Amino acid sequence: MLKNVVLILTIVLSAFFPGKVSAQNDTENFVAEFGDSIFSTRDSIFYDSIAKSYVNTAIDLSMEDDCLDSTVSYLYKALEIFEKLKNKKNVGLMLVNIGLMYSNYNQLQLSFDHYEKALKILDEAGDINNLAWLNYLLGISNMNLNAVDVAANYLKRSKEMYALTKDTNNYKLVNAIIAKNNFDISKPKGMKKMIEANKDQETKLKEINVQEFMIIDYISLCFSTISDFYYVFSRLESNDTLKNYYKTTMQKIYNSCIKYHEYMGQYSSREKISKAYVLMANNNLKQAGKLLNQIEEKDTPEFYGAMEEYCKASGDYAQVLKYNELRDKCEKTVFSSEYSVKYERNLTQKAYEDKIVESEIRQKRQNYIWQQTQRRAEYRQIFMIIILILLIAIITFSYFKSIFLGQLTQQLRARNHEIINQNRNLQIKYQEIYAQKAAIEVLKEQVEAYRQDLASLNKYLLYSIHTAEKIQNAAIPYSEIMHKIFGECFVYWKPKNIVSGDFYWVNEIGERKFLITADCTGHGVPGGLLSILGISILNDIASNFSSLEAGSILDLFRKRFVDTLNVNGELEDGIDLALIIINKNTLTLEYAGAKRPLFLVRNNILTVYKPDLLSIGRNFMKGEKHFTNHKINIQKGDMLYTFTDGITDQIGGETGLEKFSVPVLRELLQETAYFPAQLQKSIISAAIYEHTNSSVILSVEQLDDQLLTGIRI
Repeated sequence: MLKNVVLILTIVLSAFFPGKVSAQNDTENFVAEFGDSIFSTRDSIFYDSIAKSYVNTAIDLSMEDDCLDSTVSYLYKALEIFEKLKNKKNVGLMLVNIGLMYSNYNQLQLSFDHYEKALKILDEAGDINNLAWLNYLLGISNMNLNAVDVAANYLKRSKEMYALTKDTNNYKLVNAIIAKNNFDISKPKGMKKMIEANKDQETKLKEINVQEFMIIDYISLCFSTISDFYYVFSRLESNDTLKNYYKTTMQKIYNSCIKYHEYMGQYSSREKISKAYVLMANNNLKQAGKLLNQIEEKDTPEFYGAMEEYCKASGDYAQVLKYNELRDKCEKTVFSSEYSVKYERNLTQKAYEDKIVESEIRQKRQNYIWQQTQRRAEYRQIFMIIILILLIAIITFSYFKSIFLGQLTQQLRARNHEIINQNRNLQIKYQEIYAQKAAIEVLKEQVEAYRQDLASLNKYLLYSIHTAEKIQNAAIPYSEIMHKIFGECFVYWKPKNIVSGDFYWVNEIGERKFLITADCTGHGVPGGLLSILGISILNDIASNFSSLEAGSILDLFRKRFVDTLNVNGELEDGIDLALIIINKNTLTLEYAGAKRPLFLVRNNILTVYKPDLLSIGRNFMKGEKHFTNHKINIQKGDMLYTFTDGITDQIGGETGLEKFSVPVLRELLQETAYFPAQLQKSIISAAIYEHTNSSVILSVEQLDDQLLTGIRI
């Protein structure tokens, strides 16, 4: 039997531990396959979040001037991670975005190269939606380069793909753009073809059910169509019926797009050019000339083409030739292919160097993980050895037990008498345990009494905190007071606990309206105490010093705050705030900020007024510099926003670790500023809720008090 046990043990050991030489040989295979095996589900999420952070950084950089190199660099980093993750859809989208960046900077060869690569990747991924969009981009780009036949092929493919996905809105939009391209194709083929193409354009435009996501493309298409219609109209010799058709149709198309007035800021020049065409069609040359002279962006093919048509209608043929040459020169402006190739070569070299560095880092990480894997394997080996030794011991013990069974039986009989004696002892111990159980019951009753005392204390504390909440709400103005003073406005206020460290304060004294949005140190009861102290000081300042400038009011507030707390050294607690004062008679605004900015949205453009990097009270030093007073001219319809950092610091998103962030808030406010104030509040509240609760990885709670105010001038 012992021989059989040894044989079984040998077989099991050889299965678990194949030998040191074999393990060393497997190391090279592990390192070689590391690139494919490293991305577990958790690693994939980690690297995916890094790639998305690179994309967000690229988006932020793209908003700055001369940002091509930095933006493309981060997009390439995201591209490489998505390639490693084998996420073909995101690889294709990164290539499209890189192509768009090059297109924006007129580096068309590099742009088209990336578009072509993206076509292949997205086709392999079977992403029909993005393939349709990319073919649409290529069609538009080739139309702008007057490559109408090439554009027709791309647009046809885009249309077919939108038909497959049953995307009716984009299908109709592409149809209308194809009609526009057909007009460009018809120019050399004669007037009859152009008239047919014009009518086709009008038909396709009417079919479009304009959605929010396509408004910009629709407006651009309408303005291009108006210029096409005037091109044919001005060349008709004598057909009153047809001419009247063109006049009325141009006016209808113009009216259909100017109703989207909130988007007209970025189409100011083209809107004026289209209106000038309508005026010229109605023989109102004087008004058309004034309108064209008001255009600021004059170095464009559209402007030169409009001036050429205007001079033709006015009979000034000397100027016609001049503007014709300027338009041709502007249209034929091309990029330097030599520079583009050189830039691409430098970019490729940089990407190669980055890959070398990342490869070294990756190799170190691979070595570390391999070492950890080896260590875990050794631990498993030791554990299995212990288990096997225990198994051998049990088998050996059973074997000797069967041999000496007789002796053990006699010993058991002797032990039987001892067990009887032990049972008597156990009975005695049982009685002792019973007595201990009774004592435990007494202790249990005492614990229950303590629990009830704690429940009463907790109820009393909650009552006290709710009383503090009522006191704070009584000190902070209701929304009705806000509306009475400022008219159209909203307050988004969400304390983390019952009592808030964030507060807002409003007042109206004479022709001046005051608003403060403040963030006290901490939240809950400590923050609430600071907020009551701050409101008390502000009420006193409003009663006696309301004529001061915004910066001087913050200086006085800081002094009163420090003196009230009677602190001579460093003060850890304090208040960050933004103060705005609106003079309702002169439409001027004063702003001063203690680490809290002011956002102003006018005509869909958001302007940031930065605060001083000083707090009210925190780490106060005598002789500290004064707060800056900003004076700003405001207009009717302007939207003003102030907020605390509890909103922008709130984490969430897919990973649960992404901040809501200032850029996200800026984009949200810029997009919703033209909505009514209460609708804005609902959208902002929904966006913050969605960000906080969208994580599938972590459970995210509110981190701090949140406060945001919005005022419509």
